[in-house]
Amino acid sequence: MISGPFDAHINRTVTISCPKPVVLLRGPQSGKKPSPVSSLRLGYEETAAVDKVAALLGMNRSNFIRWCCYEVALDILKQKANYDKKQR
Repeated sequence: MISGPFDAHINRTVTISCPKPVVLLRGPQSGKKPSPVSSLRLGYEETAAVDKVAALLGMNRSNFIRWCCYEVALDILKQKANYDKKQR
């Protein structure tokens, strides 16, 4: 997937921070209590960074996002399996 001189310098793993829940007042209930936000939108700077890295890796935005989501999901499932083993 990654090719060229940069390939020799990129790490095998990328560290990302865990997402934190965001609570906003929304809709008709906004005057009563906060509800968790279940959607995420990328801003201009975030989209620009995603596009820049996707292009660097020879991918389009959607393929890069799918690839990242899949790899993160696999890692979380691996962590969950390790956690479950320790709980036995």
